[in-house]
Amino acid sequence: MRIAPVAVLAFLLTSALVSAETDPAPAVASDDLLQRVLAAQRGVTSISGRFTQRTVRIDEPDLAGDVFDAHFDLLAPDKYNIIYTKPGDDEYRLRYCSDGQNRAQQEQIMLGQPPDVVVKPVTKDGDDDAMHRITALFRLDPVAINRDFTVTPQARGDAFTVLLMPRSPGLAERIQRIEVDLDPSLRTKAVRIDDPRGNRILITIEEAIYNPTLPPSTFTVPAP
Repeated sequence: MRIAPVAVLAFLLTSALVSAETDPAPAVASDDLLQRVLAAQRGVTSISGRFTQRTVRIDEPDLAGDVFDAHFDLLAPDKYNIIYTKPGDDEYRLRYCSDGQNRAQQEQIMLGQPPDVVVKPVTKDGDDDAMHRITALFRLDPVAINRDFTVTPQARGDAFTVLLMPRSPGLAERIQRIEVDLDPSLRTKAVRIDDPRGNRILITIEEAIYNPTLPPSTFTVPAP
C-alpha cells in the first residue's frame, strides 16, 4: 500500500490533538535520566538542518516506502520553515512555514506553474497545527509533548531513546507509539511513529546545527 508520508504524519498528529483528554496532564516523573534529557533541550532556541522521511509497513521494514528529503529551520517557541523535496523529482517542492502569527502550506508540483498556497492564522496553543507538533518532537518540547503522552527515557549503550505512549484511548486510536532516538549528547537524531494500522513513519536527522542565528526572512509566510 502506497502512503504519502507528509499527509499521514500530519493526519496522525492533527487527529491526536482532537482526541486528546482535556484534563491537565500529570507532571513528568522526576527521573535522573529524564531530567538530563530535558536539561539538554532547555538551552536550544533554534535548530537548522536536514532530515529524511520514509513511510513503511511495520511488517515489511525492508521495503523502501515513500521517501522525502527535507531542510528545516526552527526558532522557539513557534516559528518553523520545513521544505520537502522528492529524490529524483527536481520539480516537486512542499514548504510548511510559520512566522508565529500565520502559517502556510506551499506546494509546487511542476516548475513554471504557480504553487498552491494555503495560509491560516496561528492559534493560541497551536493545537490544530500538525507541523508545530513535529517541531516539538525535534526539540523534545516537554510542555507540548507531556500534555498528550507519557514520557519514558531508556538508555541504550551510550545513546538514549525516549518512548512516548498516548495518554488517552482516543489518541491511541491514531498513534500507537513514538520513539525519539537521542545521540550521546542527548540531541534528537531520529523519530519513529507507529500507528495501529501497521504503518511506520521514519524520520532521520541527517544534519542539525543548534542555536544558529536565523534571519527573520527564513520564516516569511507567502501571500495566499
